Amino acid sequence: MTERSRLRPKPLPGRQEAAFQMPSQNAARNQKITIKLNGDAYVIEGDARLTTLIGALKMKPTRIAVELNREVVPKSGYAGITLREGDELELINFVGGG
Repeated sequence: MTERSRLRPKPLPGRQEAAFQMPSQNAARNQKITIKLNGDAYVIEGDARLTTLIGALKMKPTRIAVELNREVVPKSGYAGITLREGDELELINFVGGG
């Protein structure tokens, strides 16, 4: 037996389970939260990212203004926001005309 093979642990028989599990992204996506959207209760099932909600509402991110919990969100910050239970969100859609 070589020195190297003696130091390597032998695999245990059978399937091994970890002592703990990291939070799954799938678990976060299967959640159900309620927010207030433009003054009305709105349930989000699954992915609670702001960008996902904007897409689901078929809004163009370049043509809206976002206020989250009474603070204006810059467009550059949309991708970094995950909505949480009880958040108050205002989405204002700009409409052109003359």
